[in-house]
Amino acid sequence: MVRDSVQADLSIRDAWAKAATLLGEAKRKGPASLDEPRVNRSWRNVQRELRWLQLRLALALWKQGNVAAATEHARRAALSDEEYVRSSALLLAASADFAEGRREAAVRRLEALAGHDPRFRPGVERTKLDPDPSEGATLLANALASENRAATFVTQPLINVLREATRRPAEAGGSGAPAASREAGARPASVGAAGAAPPPASPR
Repeated sequence: MVRDSVQADLSIRDAWAKAATLLGEAKRKGPASLDEPRVNRSWRNVQRELRWLQLRLALALWKQGNVAAATEHARRAALSDEEYVRSSALLLAASADFAEGRREAAVRRLEALAGHDPRFRPGVERTKLDPDPSEGATLLANALASENRAATFVTQPLINVLREATRRPAEAGGSGAPAASREAGARPASVGAAGAAPPPASPR
């Protein structure tokens, strides 16, 4: 799982569909119990890799227009104990709220993020006060980048998602998702629930 997860980083830079496939396959190779809130201490680093994987999978799925699946993976990634992964996942979940026209829900998520990390407070306040919250996305981007300077290949497209979502009101009767999602609505067949047989030792 870890090796495939690392290899997927190369695809994220230019091929979202391939990245989603690789990350989905990597996720299935890990034991399902890794996705539990708590695991044995000896498995924590592997679980951190899973949360990082789920974040990138969420972003790849969003880029293909599958916002519903992306949001679900983002919610799982938000359970990470790593600042950057958790913050990124919350921003992606807030993007889904903005895209669906749930501005108050999005702001609540951002408030929770700022309450945990004060670096996000200026961006959150700007988003709350400005009817067009896209300008606040720049401040949020700066805060996120400060958490992990080495992850710009994820930070930049994620912030682009946030900017697009805050500019786009929900369409009447629609999902607020990119066109690919409204037309197809199905996620890649290779991206499914984790279900591979667990290794001899259990992470519990």
